[in-house]
Amino acid sequence: MLTTVRVHDYRGDPFPLLTGGVLPLVADFAADTAVPVCFPTRHWDGGPHLALHLGYGSPSAAALATVRERLAAAAGTGDAWSAGEYRRRVRSLAASEGTEVRHALPYPHAAVAVSTDPVAPGPVEAARHRFLTELALLLPEGLTEDAATARSRAPGLALQWMAAVAAAYPGGARFGSLSFHSHAEAFLASRPDGEELRVRFTTAAERHRPQTDRLVDIALHRPEQLPGHAACVAACRQLSDPALRPDLDVLVAGGRAPDTGSAPSAFHRQLAEGGFGQNAPAAFTAFRAVVNWLYEALQWLGVTPLNRYLYCHSLANAIDVRLGEPWQDRLKVRPA
Repeated sequence: MLTTVRVHDYRGDPFPLLTGGVLPLVADFAADTAVPVCFPTRHWDGGPHLALHLGYGSPSAAALATVRERLAAAAGTGDAWSAGEYRRRVRSLAASEGTEVRHALPYPHAAVAVSTDPVAPGPVEAARHRFLTELALLLPEGLTEDAATARSRAPGLALQWMAAVAAAYPGGARFGSLSFHSHAEAFLASRPDGEELRVRFTTAAERHRPQTDRLVDIALHRPEQLPGHAACVAACRQLSDPALRPDLDVLVAGGRAPDTGSAPSAFHRQLAEGGFGQNAPAAFTAFRAVVNWLYEALQWLGVTPLNRYLYCHSLANAIDVRLGEPWQDRLKVRPA
């Protein structure tokens, strides 16, 4: 059984709810053996909201009341958006994701709802729950319960998680980073201002080049030091089980749209010419699923879609430079 407590949060700053609500609750449930699954999700459609998911045992009535109270209290401060501001923001988010806005603003700010799914998750969904729980357990250490401090630390933690998942690929970050190239290049190719954005991304990346280079060196040579790396490796290994392949193929096919862009980029043209994506090995399909789950978790840290593409561009290009090997050369070989 999975219990979900959802609180609607119509503020521009996601960190008061994360630090004042989610972090202490994750720490509390970490010691509750009856509830081994505890992770948040964030979504903007249907009214921006944060949900805390608890499974598979049923949390006690007292614990559930505490969750409701803490989340409502953490959402209860600050200026909430008007309906007009909500519409403006979600239109922008929808455009950056290539989707449509499907819902109006149906609930008031700080409204809390509880729902329960009594159906046991399948093995792939259970792996997702475990993976997101492992990442959630890293939040109290990676951030703090002070919103301002957490806000300043969040971009660094997001980049560490991304480097960790790239390094979890069987061929290491050398090949795992190609997924970031794919994600960023598809986005840039789909935008009429793609080349202008590329210049902006490159300029932004240069401002943080020393920090990014240090992170890349760890990803290439000491990935076990990265927070989240063990969780990424474990999830990739579990999803590589041949018995899970049919369910995993359905999940990947029905998830994020293929990274091809509306007009295929040079990267994707070379992918197609090399036959990548045809009869993909189980390890690649598993890795793709875990990367998508990690992108989902980046929303906890306030990473916008545009910043996600920026981070992908920055990390992927920094790895190219540190290796002295452009992605064009890497696409001519296959990881071991």
